[in-house]
Amino acid sequence: MDDEHRRPAFTDLAELSGSQLGRLGRGFGRVVEGFRRAAGSQVAAVATPVALRGTTLVVRTTSSMWAQQLGFLERELIERLREELPDVEVERIHARAGLPASAPPPAPTQPIDALDPARSAALERLVQRIADPVLRSRVLRAAQASEARRLNRPDSAS
Repeated sequence: MDDEHRRPAFTDLAELSGSQLGRLGRGFGRVVEGFRRAAGSQVAAVATPVALRGTTLVVRTTSSMWAQQLGFLERELIERLREELPDVEVERIHARAGLPASAPPPAPTQPIDALDPARSAALERLVQRIADPVLRSRVLRAAQASEARRLNRPDSAS
């Protein structure tokens, strides 16, 4: 078989839809579904099993904070997994931060209509007490966008 017709050896299971996972039948799809039930809806919304390597379940999370939280919950999750899937041996959960490759890229930011200098200065004064520069710039951008939308409404009076 030549290279262009060769099937990939591995599939990132985080990229599969629920129906595709169901087709895996008695395989890893059962582990993914068992994890979702064992973890509960809040954790399952931010964490997806992507591999079972020996007795280690590898889980991808949406943030490093959630990866750390899964570390704290590891013993409890393993016990629940044993209840859900008694025939699957999981002794460890290794959580890694990072979105699945199929996650949509962040939406491009829309340009904000220019505000007059007095309004811009007033908004900048409002956010200057925020110590974190990244948070300050994001709050400022959100405030500017909100103000621009408010000013561009047909019923707004300036």
